[in-house]
Amino acid sequence: MEPVRVGLVGAGPWAEMVHAPALAAGPHTTLSGVWARRPDAARALAEAHGAPSFERLEDLFAASEAVAFCVPPAVQAELGVLAARAGRALLLEKPLAADLDGARRLAGAIEEAGVASQMLFTFRYSAATAGFLDRARRIEPFGGHAANISGSLRGGPFATPWRLERGAVLDVGPHMIDLLDAALGRVVAVKAHGDPLGWVGLLLEHEGGAVSEASLSMAVEGDTPPSRIDVYGRLGSASLLGSELGDVFPEVVRQFAGTVRDGAGIRSTPATACACRRSSTRWSGSCGPADQGQARDQGGARDQRRRAGREARDREREQRAADERGGGGTCRWAAAPTGSSKRPSSAVSATRTSARAASHSGTALHHAAEPVGGVASPNPRVATPATVTSAVMCHR
Repeated sequence: MEPVRVGLVGAGPWAEMVHAPALAAGPHTTLSGVWARRPDAARALAEAHGAPSFERLEDLFAASEAVAFCVPPAVQAELGVLAARAGRALLLEKPLAADLDGARRLAGAIEEAGVASQMLFTFRYSAATAGFLDRARRIEPFGGHAANISGSLRGGPFATPWRLERGAVLDVGPHMIDLLDAALGRVVAVKAHGDPLGWVGLLLEHEGGAVSEASLSMAVEGDTPPSRIDVYGRLGSASLLGSELGDVFPEVVRQFAGTVRDGAGIRSTPATACACRRSSTRWSGSCGPADQGQARDQGGARDQRRRAGREARDREREQRAADERGGGGTCRWAAAPTGSSKRPSSAVSATRTSARAASHSGTALHHAAEPVGGVASPNPRVATPATVTSAVMCHR
């Protein structure tokens, strides 16, 4: 299989440490180029890996089959729309966007274009996580706890402006809540207290009656323990430490290349290698009946995804309207911190926010009960645009 040409958007510390070397290492991908808002940084990173840099984003798209993003959430939401409209598959970082509106716009663009998308929940690509989730399924779990405590906001490469503004809920929250969600069942309600720039406590309710807590902080001085997730059930317990994950990024790249090569919507119009196209009721291009059938099947799948997305958005609008009529109460999913991060009462409670963007087509990143390639992952080959919306803050 030819390596997938993946362009990189972003040239910051995480792109330098992880994305660029992983994409350039092969054999599943090749780094087709780098674009960043700082051209000098893009040039330096690209040269370090023998790849070109681009001053125009459109030129990076033209040189690539897929695009990996390593930029702040608000920028990813904006530029991801352009990549989707250009017909490129997307490897996305968490959180998907800085707010729900941005996430919905990006998810809608991905759905409309019919391109593949995959979310980089790093825990999900580890064999250790696969073992943890398998164990959790067998113990009839009813509760759990997760903790991710660090001093990242106190200095170093990850004390970046968006993290310093939004804090732990947006940055490490998605990892912890995703794993509790996967181990204990879909999260249906959340209560929260604290300060995202200090300490945040979350109380989660899951389908089936399980409950869990998550403790999040990126402001602790000195040595801190590794992140961990513990779940408890009628038949025992299961635990996962962040220090057990190993190097997951070769697996990330392998699975993303598989997502792209499996034809999960690389282009915005049905197409085969022979450039077969259908416009209205007529076929054009040098293709035969078999190619037409393949293109027709691809188009049918794309249309089905679009219908599912439209139905999800209709349900979402109805739910928002019902929430507005019904007044306050705990939100079905507090996906976004609201207000100033310096006001804890509004920063994480989001009590009148309905984030039903994930109540959609039934395909969910967190429901990867079946491992892909033997490793529990966000099931990238069935990830739908509406699915990705759910990852904006805390996965669902």
